[in-house]
Amino acid sequence: MHSRVARSVLAVLTTCALCAAGVVPSASAAQEQSSGNEILIGGSPTEAAAQETGERKYPLFASYRPEFGNWLYVVRPDASRGAAFRAPVYAKFSPEYQLVAPPAGVKYRKVAGPEWLEVHPDTGQVSITEDITNFLKLRYNTTDVKEQLYTLKVDVLFPDGRPWTQYISVALFDSWENYHAYNNPATLEEPRFPRRPLHLTPGQTLTLTREDISWKDPQVTCGEKPGAEDVQCTERETLGYWPSGVWDADLTVEPQPNDENPLLDPKYVTTEVVTDEAGEFQELRIHAQKKLAELGAQGFVGGNVPIRFRWSPRDGQQFTWSTADVWDVVPLYVFFNALPDNDNYVVRPVNGISTVTGREAATPLPTFDSEGIEGLPEQPEGAEFVVLDGDGASYTDWVSVDAGRGQIVARPSAPEHVGDHEVPMQVKFKDGTVSPEFAVPVHVAPLASTAQPQWGDATFTRGTTQLHVPQVGTLLDGAQVSVDTDAEGFAATVGADGTIEVTAPETVPVGTTATFTVTTRYPDSTEALPASFDTDQFALTVVAPEGDVVDAVSYPRQTVTRGESVTVPAPGVRNVKFARAATTPEWAQVAPDGEVVLHPGTSLPTGETTVPVRVEDGRGDVRVVEIPVTVRTVAELFAPSWAASSAPRGEQIVVENSGGALPADAVVEASLLDAPSWTTHADGDTVRVTPAHDAKAGETARLRITATYRDGSTDTQTVTVRVSSLADSLTLKWEDVTGPRGTQLRSSNVGDPLPAGTVVSVTGPSEWGITLVDAAGTVTLTPPASAALSERTAVKVSLSFPDGSRRDVAFHAEATQGEAVQSTSTAPAPSAAPTSAPAQPAETTRSTTLAPTTAPTTAPRQTPRESTSTAAPRETTPATTVTSTIATSATATSATPAAPTAPTVPTAPTAPAAPDQPSLSGVGSGKGSSGASISMALAAAASPLLLLMPIALAQQVAVPGLTPALEQLDAQLRALPPEVVRPLDKALAGSGFNLGGAAAAGTVVATSIVALSIVLAAGQAQGQIGSTAAE
Repeated sequence: MHSRVARSVLAVLTTCALCAAGVVPSASAAQEQSSGNEILIGGSPTEAAAQETGERKYPLFASYRPEFGNWLYVVRPDASRGAAFRAPVYAKFSPEYQLVAPPAGVKYRKVAGPEWLEVHPDTGQVSITEDITNFLKLRYNTTDVKEQLYTLKVDVLFPDGRPWTQYISVALFDSWENYHAYNNPATLEEPRFPRRPLHLTPGQTLTLTREDISWKDPQVTCGEKPGAEDVQCTERETLGYWPSGVWDADLTVEPQPNDENPLLDPKYVTTEVVTDEAGEFQELRIHAQKKLAELGAQGFVGGNVPIRFRWSPRDGQQFTWSTADVWDVVPLYVFFNALPDNDNYVVRPVNGISTVTGREAATPLPTFDSEGIEGLPEQPEGAEFVVLDGDGASYTDWVSVDAGRGQIVARPSAPEHVGDHEVPMQVKFKDGTVSPEFAVPVHVAPLASTAQPQWGDATFTRGTTQLHVPQVGTLLDGAQVSVDTDAEGFAATVGADGTIEVTAPETVPVGTTATFTVTTRYPDSTEALPASFDTDQFALTVVAPEGDVVDAVSYPRQTVTRGESVTVPAPGVRNVKFARAATTPEWAQVAPDGEVVLHPGTSLPTGETTVPVRVEDGRGDVRVVEIPVTVRTVAELFAPSWAASSAPRGEQIVVENSGGALPADAVVEASLLDAPSWTTHADGDTVRVTPAHDAKAGETARLRITATYRDGSTDTQTVTVRVSSLADSLTLKWEDVTGPRGTQLRSSNVGDPLPAGTVVSVTGPSEWGITLVDAAGTVTLTPPASAALSERTAVKVSLSFPDGSRRDVAFHAEATQGEAVQSTSTAPAPSAAPTSAPAQPAETTRSTTLAPTTAPTTAPRQTPRESTSTAAPRETTPATTVTSTIATSATATSATPAAPTAPTVPTAPTAPAAPDQPSLSGVGSGKGSSGASISMALAAAASPLLLLMPIALAQQVAVPGLTPALEQLDAQLRALPPEVVRPLDKALAGSGFNLGGAAAAGTVVATSIVALSIVLAAGQAQGQIGSTAAE
């Protein structure tokens, strides 16, 4: 079980190699070449000759090998077309593990392997094939495409034309369970030899230790993943790591015999594995026999020495897909007949040495140009530089090599050393070869003759405290320069380049002259020999500076806000110094150039103040200049504005800041000065007010809003908020209509829809046949024959909203020239008066009430009141008005409701209306009627009115189950002829009740008064109706 556990942990450390999400969740990438029997390079006699002369180049694969990972795996159920593993990377493993960039132009080519895998030619990325046929075989054909370990062979084509063949292990699993059970270490582990050219020199031994073999998979990143300690992930990057304890198996390192490989012939190469007492691997020794030179003569320059890493299970363990030991053969590619160092490395030109007598000078040891062989160090190891004597000249006594410092050192000390020399040198390489001679140029000059340092006189302005006096002559390296002066307050130092830094007093008087003495000494200088050192003098004189005087300095008035900064620009003056005065406040900072930064605190009193600044000009005059400053609050910077606001009943009132925007750190608070049951809160600079649930339309409250700024200043405003009515908030408009006489016209509300429970009534000239046809307020009317053309007739629509508010809206109708058009409206249209009908009275009111299809049981009922037209009637035509009323329901929209079916009332017979105009049965048709007939008609028509009392009482107490029936009965009462309704309404006006609004009849509670009023009204109306008909 240990092997399986370790295997699972290793899988955890493997990051996802497939880019297609959800297809193959993870893969550890590919295994390196598993067999190394081929001689990868077969040289020609020409190449062998190049080897002997040191011109051979190492192939790129000696230093670069693609790392696909230890292995690739695919879980069949999750395989997806085109899913790709990680592209190969390149790395070096010793002396430290490090990823490296591959050579440009590497190409990849699939040579052999599963048909369901493809290799990208540019990136080398292995992916599942896009070919549908091969993919379907992989996914579903478990007979031909079995669960097993496959080998993918890839040729890596390097730009130097020398390919490398990579063998990649690919495991196919039928399920994730099989994947997690996989425990074959020969696949999961992959040792890697150094990625550099390894040499087999005839007669010598190549030794590789544990530090030369890496078990690090470059495709795996350790990170902080669970199980890292089990597989020793981080430790794998350490030199000398060995996978002991990871697998429940024994690891044996041994050569892989192969008769086809000449390097495995004992007469050429022998391989030895050295182990410790426990049998664990320690060293791999590959010894080249002297006969190896024969292979070079045949044109071979290198080949593979295959090394087998064999795993043996312990305690009856069995590896996946194997019944015995498993192993991995890793190719160790070696080169022989190495080039001599003197052929590989050529000395570059050396920088010359320039010095003077008695002074040591040096130049770095030269570097080398190499043949550019990949894997070899750029510079030779163990090379020794040697100084030679020339013909008749001795150099070894004063020119030498300091290997520790890496320098060629010249120490001339005698007159004969003066002059120009070409000192001969040579390099002895570690392999015993010697480079050709090369020369080092050395120039030696006398100290006194070559030294001419000089410093010139100068002037500087008063107030200048630092002055640079450059050395304008010649100064040799290593010269020691000192400077002295007797001028009071002055000091001087010498820089490495001979520049003298002079420090002068800031207040030195104008006209002062300071004299400086400079002494230059050399390594061979002595007091007994004056010519061995130089002495020079220079003078500095103080002059008055150019610039302005203190009287030219002034500052403009400044305005600054508490808690904020204002930078006052420096005055445009020259050579004037600025500083804080004794009384300069702490919140003012003065720069030397006169720039002043004002930053008053939030608690500083506002108003006018001054900031004093000390000013001194170049002549030494001093004056205190004051900056006039106005300190203001933050509140003065902003101008918020909150206006009175309103919202319909049941909605939140939003009071927005319509003025200037407030800063982000301003705090807005709101409180109500009255209306304690209302609530309010601030949302940024917007205040929201929630009226009480029982607030009525028109109710107001005073709202105090305060904005507090960062300095504690405030802006406070008090505004009024109001609960607006529906009459205020709705946008209503009825369209003006035109049409020929006798043509029915229709006007609809094109504004906001009417809310449920709205009572609508319409008023206008009766001869126009005005009718309210639906709860949406649609009005039909027909221009009479007597209507004047182009005359605008006003029609008023009165609305009573559920919240108790009322509103009137007018529109105009106009008769135009033309023939009457047959109406397509489904609403009833009044017909023309019969020719035998008497003339219309001066004022006639006809009330028509339409009930909605479904009357709401909870909608508030309003009593519509009759409104007269707002349009002025023609002078020649008597003013006549028709009023129609309708109440909207919860289901009433813009569609005309179907006519309801009124319930049968036994005591209330239905009186049919005349086709042209509604009327009572028995009312005269033009000749008048007797009072008795009218009374009888009224009595018959008034019988249903006795039901008003139970209607009113039922609506007041909301008797369950009766409301729909009462609504229909109410609709019948509304349909009574206007000749009956108008006088009755007049009679009932005193009690606030009218038949057009029977829904509000709950206020009439005295049944005897109602009945008596009906009879009395009928008697009073008898004479009116009769005379009107007669007229």
